[in-house]
Amino acid sequence: MIMLFILIPAADAMAAKVRVDYDREADFESYKTFGWKDSVANSLAKNSLVHSRIKNGIEDQLSRGGLAQSDDSPDVLVTYHTDVQEEVRIDPVPLGYTYGPGWYYDPYWTGYYGPTVVGTTQVVTYRTGTLVVDIVDAKSQKVVFRGVAEDTLSEKMEKNEKKVYSVLEKMAKQFHSMRKKQLKQEAKSK
Repeated sequence: MIMLFILIPAADAMAAKVRVDYDREADFESYKTFGWKDSVANSLAKNSLVHSRIKNGIEDQLSRGGLAQSDDSPDVLVTYHTDVQEEVRIDPVPLGYTYGPGWYYDPYWTGYYGPTVVGTTQVVTYRTGTLVVDIVDAKSQKVVFRGVAEDTLSEKMEKNEKKVYSVLEKMAKQFHSMRKKQLKQEAKSK
């Protein structure tokens, strides 16, 4: 089974798109522990290897940021969702130039228009994956943070795994920066 997120060869230089949104009124500073909420079952989550990689990556990133995992009344609950879509890209492929009817005179532009390019198109089918990570306030049951990452899939598992950890790291960095910002604001107000 293919895992999430690796670039297609033509777009190797691009990075995964990661977007975050959060509740501006949530008290991120008060969150000290996290637990798991059931994830939405889908084709990727049913694969135990993919599930464990995503879950371990999330746990690692939250722990690095100072949150402790707790099964007994955690402050926040974490869940993730995945989706895979098949996409089609149409690429023009030039085969060369022709000089027949492509050359003509235009009196308005005072000159001849150059060669017509002869070519074909190539249809490329690929799969894109989306990973959504939600952090929910355990008391209010409201989503306080959402991270979304989108990218194309690859058959190379090593690259997929690195990409998953990379997007989780980006999401966690945003989440932890909000916690730190609230701590600084509280320290200034004291």
